[in-house]
Amino acid sequence: MKLTIKLSILSSINIIITFLYQWYVVVLFGPGSETDALFAGMVIPQLFLAIITGSLMYVLIPILSIEKQSQFSIICWTFFQLTGLIFLAISLILSYFADYWVPFFVPGFDNATTNLSISLIRIQLIGMIFIALTTVLWSASHAKKKFVFVECTTIISNIIGFLFLVTTIDKFGIFSASWAMVIKSALQTLLLINIMGTFSLPQFNHSSVKNFFTRIKPLIAGTIYYKSEQLFDRFLASMTNTGNLTLLHLSQQIYSVSNMLFDKAILSPTFPELSKNAFNNKWNEFTQIINKRFIIIIILTILAYICLFFFGKPVLSLIFVNFSKTDINKLWILLLCLIGLLMGAPLGQLLSSSFYAQGNTITPTKIGVVGYTLGIVCKITGFYYYGITGVAIGTTIYYFFNIFIMTIFLSKAIHLNEKKKPNNA
Repeated sequence: MKLTIKLSILSSINIIITFLYQWYVVVLFGPGSETDALFAGMVIPQLFLAIITGSLMYVLIPILSIEKQSQFSIICWTFFQLTGLIFLAISLILSYFADYWVPFFVPGFDNATTNLSISLIRIQLIGMIFIALTTVLWSASHAKKKFVFVECTTIISNIIGFLFLVTTIDKFGIFSASWAMVIKSALQTLLLINIMGTFSLPQFNHSSVKNFFTRIKPLIAGTIYYKSEQLFDRFLASMTNTGNLTLLHLSQQIYSVSNMLFDKAILSPTFPELSKNAFNNKWNEFTQIINKRFIIIIILTILAYICLFFFGKPVLSLIFVNFSKTDINKLWILLLCLIGLLMGAPLGQLLSSSFYAQGNTITPTKIGVVGYTLGIVCKITGFYYYGITGVAIGTTIYYFFNIFIMTIFLSKAIHLNEKKKPNNA
């Protein structure tokens, strides 16, 4: 309980600073072509990070959680160097060919906005490398249960990055926002690097490396498809009025901020414990952890949604002071329609983590692929009838579908495991 309270406080500080980044930029520039270009440019680096680094954490933490200390540093340094090489190559390739692929993903942008997006993406691709490296360090820290230390380093790097943004934005304009993200990502990598211990050359033939690739292959194969959600959303949003992409991005980011709090305070501390219980075949404890977290998330998200419904507009007006009444109303409606993201994202992460803790990366991936396919159909249909609001409604439908199906399959998996219990026989 004390750990949850500490992490909630530290995560809240981090969330506030993270939100300040985008709030400061949007309030300064307003929803328009420059912010559309910035937020559209964020999608590609975030897509690659979601595909590879998100998968990396879910597979690496269970491996490191049960690894002997003598092998811990070797495995960490191996994945750190491997991840750095992979993302350096991805960054160079995407940057070199940016003039060709960026216009394809934002077909509704004019030439000036498209060119600005290309320039901002090239900067953000540098930050992508550091975020990928930090993901390995997060995995190592979580495996050692150093959750508080991770949050403290995040606060330090976020504050320094935000100070850079505030002091340079008058000189460099929207480009300062991209460079600030690079700086904060690089700082956190430096602050966390000691967690791996004594430097070691990579050992790619280590048994844990082979186990890692066996688990991550199906996960990456599926996430390449369904993690492209934001890219598809930006594709549709770019074909609407100027500023709508920014409003959609803000609504998604507001919920991402709340999901980040759930992740840091509730879900991240749960994952190593789930992994150990699954490894030791303690399925009663495993189920109890999931049920408690499930109920907590539902109660908190329902309360948040009620507050949004009754107090959302005046609060948004205070936060985004330079927005017109029309923009505030659009943002509020988008937030109401995205209830699936508010509740479904943390619940989905909890359920997915429960599969990953068992070493099962295939089932949640298949469900994600089917759900996302349904989501594409719902979003296109919604966009056709209701524009940008329809995209939000389609998102909610597919998130709730995923939760429903994943709950059924997880219950069956736990029931089968309870029958086996080889270590307790």
